[in-house]
Amino acid sequence: HNVVVTPVVLYFVLNWATDPAHGGSYDNIVILGSVQFLSYLLYRWGDLAQLRHRGRTGGTRMVHRHQLLSKLLMMDQQEQFEFPGEHWFYAGLINVDSVTVNGYWQMYAMMQNIFGLLLVVGVLIWKALDKAADVSYINMLPTATFLIVTPTAVLWIMLRRGKLTELLEQRMDSEEKWVEILAWASGNGKYLYAFGVREIAKVDEMFSMAMVEFSKRHIAARDYANDSQWVMRWFGSASYCLILCW
Repeated sequence: HNVVVTPVVLYFVLNWATDPAHGGSYDNIVILGSVQFLSYLLYRWGDLAQLRHRGRTGGTRMVHRHQLLSKLLMMDQQEQFEFPGEHWFYAGLINVDSVTVNGYWQMYAMMQNIFGLLLVVGVLIWKALDKAADVSYINMLPTATFLIVTPTAVLWIMLRRGKLTELLEQRMDSEEKWVEILAWASGNGKYLYAFGVREIAKVDEMFSMAMVEFSKRHIAARDYANDSQWVMRWFGSASYCLILCW
């Protein structure tokens, strides 16, 4: 809607407003208005669909959590001791959310962006052909820029995935530690009255150390992931500036 329909409708409307003799009839204007309205309807339908299939209940979160619970209930006694209960709790609470957001949703967003990119390239080619009768290298410059910059940015981001994966795994291990301590304290809260001052201080110290370690690794992973996002933004901004100059 924002990439193709609105710019094309504005393109025709502005051209007809400046030169009414070339297509600026009432019938064509009504057709453009209808196309824009239908595009808004499709845009609203897509937004409603993604809204209802994500969040706390959508996006397969609860499906995966139910699968984890079913697996936990069907395990043998020996298998129950291989991983502590806090590990299952962390997997159901954090890892499932990460799979939904960083896996399924990012894949959906990537396919959406690829489709939008193809539409942008198609619009650029159409405008280059419409701008001049003879197709020259200068008219095809914006399209060539997108075709060169996009694979370069994607390749650069793929080269950073190894380091990013390592940082995310380290952050996950640190996050699991403080979640384990908090889950233990929450589940055994009614027995904490028997703890002395030293025991309570030790638990607080363990939680504080786990939080400090998690904060350091989280900052490293967060900054590295944000830099990877800015790789595409910088390439896109450079292409946009080049198109404006063109």
